[in-house]
Amino acid sequence: MLFQTIAQDSKGNRITADEAVRGEDFFCPSCKGAMILRRGEIKIAHFAHKNLTPNCNPETVLHKLGKEKVKHILDNHLDNKEPLTAGFMCNQCYGMHYYDITERIQRVELERSLDMFRPDVSLVDLQDSTRAVIEIVVTHAPEPEVLKLYDRKNIIYLRINLSEYKDLESLEEKMQYINNGNVLNFEKLFSEVVECKEEEEIEGGGQLFIIDFPCEQCGRTTKVALINAGDPNPFNRIDPEDFEENEVKIAREHGVSLQYHKFSRNGDSYLVNKCSTVIDSLLKHRAAW
Repeated sequence: MLFQTIAQDSKGNRITADEAVRGEDFFCPSCKGAMILRRGEIKIAHFAHKNLTPNCNPETVLHKLGKEKVKHILDNHLDNKEPLTAGFMCNQCYGMHYYDITERIQRVELERSLDMFRPDVSLVDLQDSTRAVIEIVVTHAPEPEVLKLYDRKNIIYLRINLSEYKDLESLEEKMQYINNGNVLNFEKLFSEVVECKEEEEIEGGGQLFIIDFPCEQCGRTTKVALINAGDPNPFNRIDPEDFEENEVKIAREHGVSLQYHKFSRNGDSYLVNKCSTVIDSLLKHRAAW
């Protein structure tokens, strides 16, 4: 059961149920109706409407807050001319490709009309056309006919799933690491800017892929190595810690910086992809979802 854990105080500021003080006035950020703070021993602290309000419930409020925050994040990146880089796992090379989803975008709109539909968030390009849409899913995913429309019009579709109010805190991260099941037409972006990277046949029928990857510390692109052992599932891949000696040799011949890294959790050292510029920068080469 979903509980509404965010409300507004009398000054219009957002406040969580954990921060709220009994006796103060609270209001719903969606319908503006009065809310009651409930904090007990069994259920998590939350707010409840003082009077039942049609079409306003914890699910609809979370959906509204989600799409508003997505727009706020995108607007900030556009205003500050900062890229918002999203990672997408390629079905061809099983590696991560990256793209600035604000590129060629001049503004962001909520509920912009698109034929008979109104996507939650629309990214509008310089030609005043919808280039990409973002749908916030709390309970109901878009209908198949909506996805068919996006596909027919070559519109990039990103789906962000929210299951609780705490998900709002990591919303920008959710926008940056995209699960393949929550994306449509995203590969069409990459066809304009990248090609799948080098690959090398190895013993056992697998393929060793050399993929360009951005370092989180220095921002430069470095080469990382991963192996697809013939499994069609892109998540089932082999990382450097399990490479054979000849596979390590091949990776290094292709310019990959493989180094041993000591992990504090157990004190053991494992072979990992490391940034060739910042030697102590451990790359997050595993998918983040």
